Amino acid sequence: MISQGEILRTSIGIIGLSIILFIYIRIAKKLDFTIQLKNSKKNIILGAGIIFPLSYSYSLLFFETFPFYLSIIVFLLMIISFIDDLKSINVLFRLSIQILCVSVTIFLFYENLLTSIYLSCIIVLIYVGYINSFNFMDGINGMLASYTFITILALLVVNNIVPYMSSSILGLLLFSTFLFLIGNFKKKPFFISGDVGSICLGYIIGFIILKFYLTEANPMIFLLIVIYLIDTGITMCINIVNKQNILKAHREHLYEKLVFIKNIPDLKVSLAYSIIQILISVIVIYSIYNQINSIMFFIVIALCLVLFYVIFRALIFGNEFKQTKY
Repeated sequence: MISQGEILRTSIGIIGLSIILFIYIRIAKKLDFTIQLKNSKKNIILGAGIIFPLSYSYSLLFFETFPFYLSIIVFLLMIISFIDDLKSINVLFRLSIQILCVSVTIFLFYENLLTSIYLSCIIVLIYVGYINSFNFMDGINGMLASYTFITILALLVVNNIVPYMSSSILGLLLFSTFLFLIGNFKKKPFFISGDVGSICLGYIIGFIILKFYLTEANPMIFLLIVIYLIDTGITMCINIVNKQNILKAHREHLYEKLVFIKNIPDLKVSLAYSIIQILISVIVIYSIYNQINSIMFFIVIALCLVLFYVIFRALIFGNEFKQTKY
């Protein structure tokens, strides 16, 4: 049962996040901290996602007994990402910081995963890849907002079935994504997250999912991140085969090509991905509620998603193993 003190702290967090976002928008307008997306002629406020790491940092202080250095990791990612929004940082330096933060996180909090150096390296690379997939999502109106809202809502439901962390942390994150959803899930968005929000959000959700897995040993929770990992992984393979620099910004993800090549409206693409994420979330919640934790069941569903993705992408775009210019 939630105590009155927790309700009060949550209420203060909700009001505080609302005020911070309002103040940030006013400052960003005055300083012209805006960006013009390639699919829009309107200047859009950049960096509104700063409320995500601030929400999580507040939660760590008042709702969870994590060591203080977790807040330092989140704060470091926030600062580096915010600077990158202001002035582009060398991609290798940015990735090095992300790898460092993820490696420290695995070492300090998830030592059970350190069974071998090879497994640890694979986990770190997948984690960093997942973090950066959020950055690409931010370029499509409503995609980051809708995916994150659905995923955190699913995690909140899972936490009510099998408590593994404070619901207030997930509740505040859900509220911050709702605030972001209001201004971003539009034909002409009012603001976008920026690296400061997307990178930190990828780290935070990855951390929460790993925490659940190590608490309950149920691999089904990883289905919540599968759809974008599949997209990122296959897109990376295509770029490598086409001898493209995978460290450079591109628009080769399926959802980007649907918007920029097939000219499907952003919100329709975001809605389609949201429906898929909702279906996946239902499977995850059902599995956890019924204590289904078979690794084979997880692999079968993941492979079905991979097969569906590959077939759909091939039907729409044909053979992509050649240099694409647009």
